[in-house]
Amino acid sequence: MAETYFVATFHTHAGALKFERKLKALNEACKLLPVPRTISSSCGVCARFTYSDFRSLAFEDLDSVYLVVSHEYQRVWENEVC
Repeated sequence: MAETYFVATFHTHAGALKFERKLKALNEACKLLPVPRTISSSCGVCARFTYSDFRSLAFEDLDSVYLVVSHEYQRVWENEVC
């Protein structure tokens, strides 16, 4: 079975760190990584996680969220504010 997870991109490094703290406060795993070349990001850092209620954690520095299945990226959320 293919591994399924989410990748979030951010406008700033501080935003990536804030998102990581929010997930860890919920005892959810989160790993900060360089953004894959197949997607783009202003700050170059993304968060890999499996928490499906990510919309409840949205804030202005969160750019986009992608669902990743078998190394294929599908954007499932985009920040409409920025």
